[in-house]
Amino acid sequence: MVCYMQTSSSQDSKVEEVYDQMKEIMSGFKKLYPLSRNNIIIGGDFNAKIKCTIRRGKFSNSAHLENNERGTKLELWTESENLSITNRLVIKKTGELDYFLIHSAKRASFIDTRKIKRFNIRSDHKPLLLKVKFGKQDTKQYSTRKKPRIFSLDELNQDIINKTNNKALI
Repeated sequence: MVCYMQTSSSQDSKVEEVYDQMKEIMSGFKKLYPLSRNNIIIGGDFNAKIKCTIRRGKFSNSAHLENNERGTKLELWTESENLSITNRLVIKKTGELDYFLIHSAKRASFIDTRKIKRFNIRSDHKPLLLKVKFGKQDTKQYSTRKKPRIFSLDELNQDIINKTNNKALI
């Protein structure tokens, strides 16, 4: 799922509306694909500053030192939805407002998030790349629909002959 969150100058009701829409989409996905419910990935511009955590004894000078109001809201929402913010797991530069959210159960499958600098997309945003390792169970195709019956030409011809013969007998 891709998300764009309103800027900090917009009304809080607009922000709540986006969170409600994301929750509704996730709920629908979980109903359609109950076996894949943990495979949800949300990426987007959340206009939120998230405080970077200390990893492996390192803390970057350029990392956000505090959350802004949107960052706090995003953290609370991800906790309530059992999601993890992947970008917190690696040290990044200040000004990063784009994040990937994955289900907390899949946190161990997260590998890395990085900006792709070589593309010019005529925006102040850079494309992000999320590396995730999926297991066999995660990549299976689940479908609630029955497989369509495949008819051979001989079967169809036989059905036509049988129907024609039955009409002739009546």
